[in-house]
Amino acid sequence: MRKILLATALLATGLGTSVSAFEQEGVNEGNNRLALSAMYYQESQDGQDEKPRTLYIFGSFSRFFTDSIEAGVGLSYSLTDPDTDADSTISYTAYPFVNYNFDIASPTMVPYVGAGLAFFGFDSGDGNSDTNLGWNTEAGLKMFITEMAAFTPAVYYQDNGDFGDQLGLKVGVEIYF
Repeated sequence: MRKILLATALLATGLGTSVSAFEQEGVNEGNNRLALSAMYYQESQDGQDEKPRTLYIFGSFSRFFTDSIEAGVGLSYSLTDPDTDADSTISYTAYPFVNYNFDIASPTMVPYVGAGLAFFGFDSGDGNSDTNLGWNTEAGLKMFITEMAAFTPAVYYQDNGDFGDQLGLKVGVEIYF
């Protein structure tokens, strides 16, 4: 087991410092970014055996105002299957956001953190619907696969006020232009 952990640590260290055939050119002042990502999670609820399953689809557009700071707007759509006899719930969110991208001197990896407001609504399928204001935050790693395209895993958290919160792992692709 120790050998596996050591090999994994060495591989992860090597990924961030290896010499690559290209350098990312996406995270630069004046560039734009289009992103598409997804997140799946199964919510645990106190005292219940059923765990609702939710699939989120995110799309966003942003602009880099400096090499580190980008701001944009995103939309998300989610479908929750309650795993019970209840109706499925559909929700949607519009969220302006700001991301800070760290310069770590890696030619192909850029860690980032971000935060934004969340204007969301839902329709439970049984005629019950509502809207609310919340906030979100995320931290991730832009792993460039070409000079202007990246694979991006991120930890995402959204607080929906009285309607609860979500925490999950988002994975997506980004195109820069």
